[in-house]
Amino acid sequence: GTDEQIIDIIPRGTNEFYIPADTDCAGKHYLLLYAENVNGRSSNFKSLYMTTTTTSATETQTTTTLSQTTSTITITTTVSSTSTGTTLTGTVTSISTTTTTTTSSTTTSTITGTTTSKSTTTSTTSTTSTTTITSSTSLTSTTRTWTGSSTLTTVTSTTTTIADEQVLDLAFTDTYEEPYLLAGLISWTPPADTTYITRYSAFIAFDEEGSYQAPLVDEDQNDHVLVGTNQFYLYTGTGRQTMNSDYPANWLLVYSYAPTMLAAEKAGKVRIFDLGNAVPPSVDIESVTFVDLDQQQRQAGGLVQWTPSEVADFGFTLNYSVYLAEDVDGTNEQLVGNVSLGTNEIAVPYDTNVGFTLRTVLVYATNNVGRSATAASGTFFDQVGKITITTTVQTVEVTQTSTTTETTTTTDDVLRITGLSYSDTNAQAYIIEGTVSWVPPEDVASVE
Repeated sequence: GTDEQIIDIIPRGTNEFYIPADTDCAGKHYLLLYAENVNGRSSNFKSLYMTTTTTSATETQTTTTLSQTTSTITITTTVSSTSTGTTLTGTVTSISTTTTTTTSSTTTSTITGTTTSKSTTTSTTSTTSTTTITSSTSLTSTTRTWTGSSTLTTVTSTTTTIADEQVLDLAFTDTYEEPYLLAGLISWTPPADTTYITRYSAFIAFDEEGSYQAPLVDEDQNDHVLVGTNQFYLYTGTGRQTMNSDYPANWLLVYSYAPTMLAAEKAGKVRIFDLGNAVPPSVDIESVTFVDLDQQQRQAGGLVQWTPSEVADFGFTLNYSVYLAEDVDGTNEQLVGNVSLGTNEIAVPYDTNVGFTLRTVLVYATNNVGRSATAASGTFFDQVGKITITTTVQTVEVTQTSTTTETTTTTDDVLRITGLSYSDTNAQAYIIEGTVSWVPPEDVASVE
């Protein structure tokens, strides 16, 4: 990077940029590409060597870009007249194009590659020559002319864009027993078509979209393996962390790369389980909801659902365990069931007995070692519920005590009884007897 000069800053997702004409590159031989964010730029970079030659008299500068797997382009020019731009579409095996000008100068272009067919015409002041090539790729040759002593710079490069060649069946099992450190074998099945793929690289990231991803290296500290190798031994003791410490590493991704190191749009991906020999330190859930749809008193049924927090560390979690309990401390808890990480709901079977006290839902994070010390919780109401009774006692200063009981009910659905009444006919205190009466619910057919 000695005496470096910035050319452009481009956003992530854009994989090309234009170097303006007449850019001064005197004494500079490399193009350097860095990754950058608000905290600075990467310590390493990708580079491209530029060969520079100095000539005198009349000169033509030609820049050629070939979109294909591999290409070698050699251009030698000596022309005194202005030539038009030439566009060749195809992939070439070996083609030579010669144009003779009025001054008897010649331009020769040799292109190496693979091919199928198209014709193009290059014209000069006095002579026109036609070249036919075969191909499915695109070559663009742009020529401009100036007079006098100048510098001719020829950049030879290959730009290959590949289709979405995603690796399959990505697998990783952590073998390092220290929490927040990883080791083990990463393996995958290659894409069906590896024609344009040269290597694979692995990353860890916060989510499956690859947010805050950090590159991984193998035991030899290589950051990639070549096509034909479908496994990667992760460097022992690799930290389970992303490029942003506020966002934990939950996913492992493997990308396919083409010759110019453009990654396929999608990566193979798998969740990371940190062996760590520790229970989940917490359950990162923001809310838990449950609505009882079972219309029978002291019984419940329906769907429990929960929402994970936006910045959750799932590294120690394999499953969720769901319970019904009397309170958030888990008093008299009753297991509903278990679901795998990534599933955020579970069904409570109808006719589940909740009595008068089980009104709290608890969700724990679990793994093979145990469950989190605390649970995310939510409360619910028995939709039939118990009847609310209000009792008023009146005492007369004679030889007898009379007790009157008034009952109020609320109707939540068609199975509710109404008009419940009762009058105590026993004259002794703390002893009751008499007739209880009510109006039956609308849906009598559903009542046992």
